[in-house]
Amino acid sequence: MPENAFKRESSVLQVVICKAKPGTSDARVLEVAEGIMPQLRAATGFVHRELRKTDDGRWVDCLWWTSLEEGERIGLSVHESPEGQAMFGALEESDFTMFNFLPVSKG
Repeated sequence: MPENAFKRESSVLQVVICKAKPGTSDARVLEVAEGIMPQLRAATGFVHRELRKTDDGRWVDCLWWTSLEEGERIGLSVHESPEGQAMFGALEESDFTMFNFLPVSKG
């Protein structure tokens, strides 16, 4: 499925909010974030990803999954990979927040 064709209302949205370590450039954050994309794309439950930065310097990583379990499973796998270690090495671990937003039915 093309990334722009996914159905937001039926996907689990995982939002990670964090800051880069002092001295880490935006280019470095983008580089290490792109480094985990092959793992994400290969994951069965991966749907879509968007990365943004707030005006106060926080990074917001939005990942859509087919299920919460898939997102959590892949998250653990990515965290343990060399690419994941590089990404997390660029981020402040003390300033890391994750939210999972589940689909809500209209019924």
